[in-house]
Amino acid sequence: GCRSISCGVLGDVVAKALSQALPERALAGSGPHHLMVLAGRDPRNDTYFVNYETVAGGMGARANRDGMDAVRVHASGASNLPIEALEHAFPFRIERYALWEGSGGDGEFRGGMGVIRDYRVLGDDIVVSLSSERQHVEAQGMEGGAAGACGQFIFNPGRSDERVLPSAAADVRLPRDSILRVCTPGGGGFGDTGTRSAEARARDRREARIETRIETNLQETRS
Repeated sequence: GCRSISCGVLGDVVAKALSQALPERALAGSGPHHLMVLAGRDPRNDTYFVNYETVAGGMGARANRDGMDAVRVHASGASNLPIEALEHAFPFRIERYALWEGSGGDGEFRGGMGVIRDYRVLGDDIVVSLSSERQHVEAQGMEGGAAGACGQFIFNPGRSDERVLPSAAADVRLPRDSILRVCTPGGGGFGDTGTRSAEARARDRREARIETRIETNLQETRS
């Protein structure tokens, strides 16, 4: 596994404890990045490749503002890798890269959104190993705020053989033309949901922050 992912969860524990002493600087639970290692033979040049990659989740809301989308909070300051660089270096194509609508927890201040990223495999004999947190226990809200969405790894979303992969796994085979979907967890909200301002609610609607979570995204893929 990757210790930085566990550090993300431990960071939530420390932040919650400190929030009791410094309530004006409180921070709700955050969605830690998800990690995967794609490896195999690149058919373009017949060489072996390894792509070690993390995808950021959503930051928890703070006591006075919304959480940030698609960031690494307690561990690692790296950014998500650009699509162009990935497709140039490795035999897969990124077919979807978007903020995960509705993944941030509701509240007076809303948690940040996680990310959805779809990888189409363009080679044979490629495998992936996975490591993550917050796929079964959500990033918790604070002071009445709602929890963020759990993350998921999904094999072939929208197809007849679609299945949810384990939160941690080694050497999962990905056949040519298959799709690996990575959904990173959202951050928890802060404050009672009924106290969010009308202006903020209007912005949520404009920015599609209140859509149904993963069910909506899967239905869109199937349509």
